[in-house]
Amino acid sequence: MDKSETFMHATNMLEKARLDMEQKKKYVSNMSNWICVHATNYMPQQNARGNYFIQTTAMATDNDIARASVHVTLNQIVHSHMAGNWDSVPFIILAPYNDVVEMNGNPSMVASEDTYFIPNPDTGLILPKNACIVKPNNDTLFTVGEHVSTYKTGNYTEQEIKNILSLMPQHASERAEYIKYDRGEIKEHELRSIFFTDKKLEQKYEQATDKNIVVREICEQRKIAILTKCLRDAVAVMTMEKMGYKYVLSHEDSVSRQFAETARDSHIPSNSGRTAHSCSLEKVLEANSKRLSDTLSVLKMGDLDDIYNAITYEGADSYGGSDPRLVNKFIRKNILGEKTVGFYDMYVELFQKWNGERKTYVGIKDYNPRLNIVMHRNAEKMNVQYAEIIKTLKQNPKFAELKKRLEYFEQQVDINEFGISDEELANFDNPFIGTDSSDVSNDVFHMFEIAKNTQNS
Repeated sequence: MDKSETFMHATNMLEKARLDMEQKKKYVSNMSNWICVHATNYMPQQNARGNYFIQTTAMATDNDIARASVHVTLNQIVHSHMAGNWDSVPFIILAPYNDVVEMNGNPSMVASEDTYFIPNPDTGLILPKNACIVKPNNDTLFTVGEHVSTYKTGNYTEQEIKNILSLMPQHASERAEYIKYDRGEIKEHELRSIFFTDKKLEQKYEQATDKNIVVREICEQRKIAILTKCLRDAVAVMTMEKMGYKYVLSHEDSVSRQFAETARDSHIPSNSGRTAHSCSLEKVLEANSKRLSDTLSVLKMGDLDDIYNAITYEGADSYGGSDPRLVNKFIRKNILGEKTVGFYDMYVELFQKWNGERKTYVGIKDYNPRLNIVMHRNAEKMNVQYAEIIKTLKQNPKFAELKKRLEYFEQQVDINEFGISDEELANFDNPFIGTDSSDVSNDVFHMFEIAKNTQNS
């Protein structure tokens, strides 16, 4: 092939790709062509009317975690990323978007790779009768049905392996991975990553006289995982097509934007990126509910030093959107105050921060009444847990000392709010370091008074 032929071949490929993109955009510009795809570890349950439904995390945890949303992708299967891995999730649920909306109302946000609904907190996301579930069943390699499709999860014959590999695109990264593991090749950093989450396997590897045997075992496990994921995804796509919908991979920005623009034309909030939920109010409230739950678990353990460290932590957020200072402030306020402050007030404060100067909504209920119910239920449960924990803690003979330490900490916080520098604070000794005294230093109180007077003058 000479240079001119090479150039024409490349030009034709680009033109074909452009036309393909235009067809995708035209297809997703019609909501009737949208299909919701939900990946989950759990088989959906059925309600009294025979409809399947997907539980929210709040429902599944009896309101321990205030995750009120159910997430789907549109016309594609969710890809694993830093926030989660869905490669081995066994169930894929497919349901026409318009029918899901008819049963549950509009989603809170449309994004091709992360559309989410806040369903009725008592019913979860109700699936229409024409939904289809893709699930494991080892009777045969796979089936594609009207309402249930199945796929095999292991013990593949040589012919079955060939059949599965034939379903993979020729240049798919999974195929290259499979070939590598089939050769028994695995890199050192991969082993470290595997052992980080599987200590028993690491111990087995360290104790093995022939480590190649363990490596081969790991490679076989990896091969089965690749084959199973490929088969699951292929069956899901075949089922989608049987239902009358097209698989549309929307990593391309223009396709994602088209999904978002189509939603906006129908006055539904949308986002063409992949960070819609992580920046949302729902995510902020959910993350703080998890931090609150975990911090109360530390209180329940009863070690006063651990409790002090936990509820005076003012460092970086490790929960993806939570505000550790605010959570800890409310717990300290309850320990030190004569009257208990309900944790719903904490969610209100978070909402006010999120709402900011926009003042778009009066409160959480105005923003979304279903979300408001979930937050109330979570707060009520946390209030009960706290009441039980503090009752036990007060019986600890050193509880008064904990309160003294917390009072001193609060004074430092207040002083900082009055503009005293860290360098100035460092010149004052903490009365609880290196002493058994239960009295707070008069110097601290004196400095606190100076700070207040300076602020007021």
